[in-house]
Amino acid sequence: MSHAGPGPGLEAALPAIRDWIILEGLEGTSLAALLEGFARRVVAAGLHLSRAYLASPAVHPEIRAVNLTWRPATGVIREGVGHERFPNAFDTSPIAFMLANNIVRHRWRLDSAAGRQGYALLDELHAEGDVDYAAHIVKFGGSATTAMQGVALTVSTDRAEGFAREELAFLNALVPPLALAVYRVALFDMMTAILDAYIGHNAGRRILGGEIRRGHGHRLPAAILIADLRGFTAASEGGGEELIARLGEHLGAVAEPIEAAGGEVLKFLGDGLLAGFPIDGELGPGAACAAAISAAIEAISRNDGVNARHAAGPALPLDIALHLGEVFYGNVGGGGRLDFTVIGPAVNEASRIEALCGILDRSLLMSADFARSCGRPTVSLGHHRLRGVSEPREIFALAG
Repeated sequence: MSHAGPGPGLEAALPAIRDWIILEGLEGTSLAALLEGFARRVVAAGLHLSRAYLASPAVHPEIRAVNLTWRPATGVIREGVGHERFPNAFDTSPIAFMLANNIVRHRWRLDSAAGRQGYALLDELHAEGDVDYAAHIVKFGGSATTAMQGVALTVSTDRAEGFAREELAFLNALVPPLALAVYRVALFDMMTAILDAYIGHNAGRRILGGEIRRGHGHRLPAAILIADLRGFTAASEGGGEELIARLGEHLGAVAEPIEAAGGEVLKFLGDGLLAGFPIDGELGPGAACAAAISAAIEAISRNDGVNARHAAGPALPLDIALHLGEVFYGNVGGGGRLDFTVIGPAVNEASRIEALCGILDRSLLMSADFARSCGRPTVSLGHHRLRGVSEPREIFALAG
């Protein structure tokens, strides 16, 4: 006679596995490590698994969900599901059926076509030798207005008799703590992804580390890069969604080489951006300026490529100014509404230098301090008055 609860071996292992899941969630392990540890522990307890799968939502500009698949021979394989891919692959899955019918737990026998019910995934698993498939969905309460809707866990076995009742009861007992751990890890991943996307990696880590009060921050020397698309304001008068999409291409062409060179985009400024290359113990002034000018040259080249792809539309050349100086890097704002950015006279001066690009017909200008440190041949364009700066400043461009 089958037991309603886990068998003796599984029942004995249940408290330790449950405690491990909770501790892993509290420690903030990765989803991959969580699934790997879970699968190996339940197998060691006597549950025969050929596959375990975990699907977690993601709030990320490039992916909508994270799929993790564990197999004994391969361990965990992680796949980020892009926004454009999600609907087609998902709508015909067993999980979609469960969601549509408000089912939180379901089992499919795979050893007959009738049991597989025409699901392509189940046909594939049967072809690989699996005979039983159990799925669980746990919805996250209070998530109606967010993308954190819930988590799906599925397991399958290639053992001829499939899962026993006590084994399914064992899994049922572990799903709630596992879902809670997934929620905690996914929530932190969501938080860091949002901060990375909107304010940058370094600023995001500082905020999570407690730099959250107005005025909380520090001063540091940095190479400053300010970029602006010349002519975008005029072009935008007759633009719509197509122009917004094109703006994204241009800004991506500028941001990617900055990040690749070790800089950080601190703020998008409409049709431009502000970026910094902080000078610290690892990166001296020469290295920071060299990285900034390399990124600027590559950004201009990539932006030219975007213009070439849109030759039928208006050209949007890129102007960049580079400066070296001390900035305040931290929280500014009012009350409970703050921004984490860089401010200071050096930032203002860089902005005024960028305004000279059109006047001097140069796409890349730099201050004297930056020119002395960047390690490249430069040429003086003379002294120029900058709005809000008391003394004229000598402006430089790349030689040649």
